[in-house]
Amino acid sequence: MGRLLEVVGLIDMLNQMKNYKNMILLFFLLASACAPEPPEWMTDPGEIIYQGFKSVDSNCSRCHGRDGRGGMEGKNIRNALRDLGEKEVFEIIMFGKGDDLDGMPPLKGELSQIEAGQVIDYMRRWLPDGSINTSADSLAGSESGKQ
Repeated sequence: MGRLLEVVGLIDMLNQMKNYKNMILLFFLLASACAPEPPEWMTDPGEIIYQGFKSVDSNCSRCHGRDGRGGMEGKNIRNALRDLGEKEVFEIIMFGKGDDLDGMPPLKGELSQIEAGQVIDYMRRWLPDGSINTSADSLAGSESGKQ
């Protein structure tokens, strides 16, 4: 109830503001104050990160879809562990892949190594047979040089 009163007070302030910059600042303050919490049933730390409840910047589902099947901007990653291996998926999460306009951004500044590992643990649930490529050089020769 207290947060609702704060929001109503901020909206009232917005109605009184004529300055464009102040309205933008207020918008971002409101957006950051209303960050959603994960549902009670969602307890897997990797799923919480993947679905964007840790941070907007590390919201994997925004591009790759809620179930990893891809979206308007991101590829289908449901078989990434099987096709690429854990090491390569970890490196893509941490260091990105491709260019700035059409690629996976690096999340090293947003996620710790442990958190990236938790996302990988969550992605394991998508593989029905648990088949994961564990080869350290799983991409050697064919895809390792591609962006």
